[in-house]
Amino acid sequence: MIKLFLDLLIDINRTTIKPDIKVFKQKSEHLFALITNDKFLKTIPMSQSVHGVIVHGTSFIRYFKYPIGSLSESAIEARNKENKTARIGHAYEITASEKSHQILEGLAYLHNQNIVHRDIKSANVLLDLYGNCKLSDFGISKQIQTFCSRAGCKTFTGTCYWMSPEVINASIYEIEYGKKADIWSFGCTVLEMLTTKPPWHNLNDVAAILQIFQSSTMPYLPDNLSNSCKTFLNDCFQRDPKLRQNALNLLTYDWVKRIA
Repeated sequence: MIKLFLDLLIDINRTTIKPDIKVFKQKSEHLFALITNDKFLKTIPMSQSVHGVIVHGTSFIRYFKYPIGSLSESAIEARNKENKTARIGHAYEITASEKSHQILEGLAYLHNQNIVHRDIKSANVLLDLYGNCKLSDFGISKQIQTFCSRAGCKTFTGTCYWMSPEVINASIYEIEYGKKADIWSFGCTVLEMLTTKPPWHNLNDVAAILQIFQSSTMPYLPDNLSNSCKTFLNDCFQRDPKLRQNALNLLTYDWVKRIA
């Protein structure tokens, strides 16, 4: 797995653009793989733009056009403008559905390329100046046919509150998981947009993992969500990955289709 040597954000006073600079220390044989990976990232719609790469000795320096913020910051700011105890309004759901549609487009492309992101959450969805979503942080993503067996991945990785049941199962029973793990995490991200909190946020990490792994229940959905939103989220949160919808199918749901 790629080891992050240095993650540095810098401001350049003479421009309004803030580059995101990432420096990796790598063995020489790994540098070509990193460069090839970045060329591929440039082709992914809805992903954070890679603006350039510098290779100096064994250092690999990647820089991005830095967006204005993350989806998590945007959701919290939007909800803070409302009464936090107020019902989730129709207009707010429309905004969340628009962002969800954009994220799904990116996921559909990734999954079509047999790539599993493995850490979908609102903090890893960045916004540009126009409020468009950009997927970011591909540090633990895997291209199935390259890094894993064709069926899927086996590594226990991700962020626990957004982690799917099968990812936790993979570490215990050494079974494989695939693209549908991203869909569960995406559902958690949608819920986070709507409420500013991921599922089981009131539990510590260990308790949350046990809840995801041992419980037969789905994440709690607020009563005041629209029926179309609940249907959409319920199909993201099917515990059996075989019953969980894929990204392309979710793009046809009324809750996100109405804004396409």
